[in-house]
Amino acid sequence: MPDAAETAPAGRVPRTAKGRARAALLRRTAAALFVRNGYDATTMTAIAAEAGVSIGSLYQYFPLKEQLAAALESEAEAALLAAIDAARTPACAPPVLADRIFTALLAHAAAHPAHAALAARRDAPPEAARAAADRLRARIAEALARAWPPLPASRAMISAIVLAALAGAATPAASGAAAGLVESEIRRMIALYLADEG
Repeated sequence: MPDAAETAPAGRVPRTAKGRARAALLRRTAAALFVRNGYDATTMTAIAAEAGVSIGSLYQYFPLKEQLAAALESEAEAALLAAIDAARTPACAPPVLADRIFTALLAHAAAHPAHAALAARRDAPPEAARAAADRLRARIAEALARAWPPLPASRAMISAIVLAALAGAATPAASGAAAGLVESEIRRMIALYLADEG
């Protein structure tokens, strides 16, 4: 049975600069509220009020909160994949590239704090989360396979899984007192892990 987000009207696609600015404002406002209050506790009414627009205006662009969340997730994922692509140029040894990718993952988490809040939402289809994780790991593996010297495809995929997991472990510590120490230790682990590949 399809969920509500699949059967709801898609919402208006902004065609003017004013419309695109309004949709962007709504996404930014929702992201801030999802971080501050949590996804489940944030209502569409609260998003509209915080953005200074009518609830009807919000519904024109995003008829359901799930659709707004999906738009934010898509935007954040595109930015993350682009950051990984940017980290892989110029070509470099696997340990150096892995460190660049780790930096990109941490920077993305800091720039898109709503991404973590949305990942934990109860109404997210589990297959969508798995597919997003698979795309992330595949992009990291592709980057590592193009390092110089390149990693074999199977080693690149295992290394991608490890890198994504380490970045996920480091992110919660990023705001703690020992954040810098945790990050530097993880970087040291990554360098040692890939030392034989450089």
